[in-house]
Amino acid sequence: DPRFAADLLLRIGGNEEIDGYDDFVKKVLGQQALALTLGGPGRSWKRQGAKVSPVEVKCEVLDEAEARRLLPWVFYGPGKVGYSHFCA
Repeated sequence: DPRFAADLLLRIGGNEEIDGYDDFVKKVLGQQALALTLGGPGRSWKRQGAKVSPVEVKCEVLDEAEARRLLPWVFYGPGKVGYSHFCA
């Protein structure tokens, strides 16, 4: 039903893949709509008329945080303090 079409979908920091999410997004986007996925797995999409295509979304801050989260804890070692110490 086009009355319930989405103009903007936003997914932030999902750690787990959502089965069928990409197919769902393609079905619910309105005629000039955008679906953004920031952090975690998944793609971003845009619709222009009948065409749905992927969108490359780059966010340096999110990319750095995601990379740190994926580092093994032993990379920093126990008891290390200072500007590079963080807890994931």
